[in-house]
Amino acid sequence: MKWGRGALFGAAAWLAAMAASGPCASRASDIDAGPVFRALQAHRVVSAPWPDPPSRQAALSAIKGVLSDPALVSVRETLQAGRFDAAAQQLQALAPLDQPHAFERLRQAGALAFFVNPQRAIDAYEAAAANRPGDRWVRVWLAQLYGAAGKPSLALACARAALKSTGDTATVAAALDELGDALASRGWLAEARDAYKRELALRRALLARSPDDMDRR
Repeated sequence: MKWGRGALFGAAAWLAAMAASGPCASRASDIDAGPVFRALQAHRVVSAPWPDPPSRQAALSAIKGVLSDPALVSVRETLQAGRFDAAAQQLQALAPLDQPHAFERLRQAGALAFFVNPQRAIDAYEAAAANRPGDRWVRVWLAQLYGAAGKPSLALACARAALKSTGDTATVAAALDELGDALASRGWLAEARDAYKRELALRRALLARSPDDMDRR
């Protein structure tokens, strides 16, 4: 129910997505990633899921992380050259060589590939999920990717896994949205309706907590 996410998301969920995207985001807050991000959006393939606020924020955070990390000079050059899938591939290859940052590299790879190579994004996020099973956003993005790829059973499994992981209200709402989509795609409309109702209740609670969010969309 993507209209629900767009209508009731608000800034609270954007902040939650930023918090989930790792420490590079705060260290790179002064990096202007706008031009690269706009180029990435322009290269989005039609088979990619429609990018909602969290997936856009994840990509922006990944770009900032790459541009600000002195250990990623080669990836930065590839990214700035507009070779987004190649940059994601480089990050994937670096993950097993840099175990302390393996999850972050895989998350960055998935966030970039989400727009340009959905199958690579799936591979990267699956590896990230194996590296950090409790990360809810990785499961949410996998549910989106599998749903767009016409694999509702896998989307449903990922959405349910996301709901079993720890997370704040915004991440639970996002997981419920994906659960509703996956259930609806299987024709289980009563269950989907229940998931959407739970999602909307959480989003209304977010807006009640921060009413100015409605004016900032």
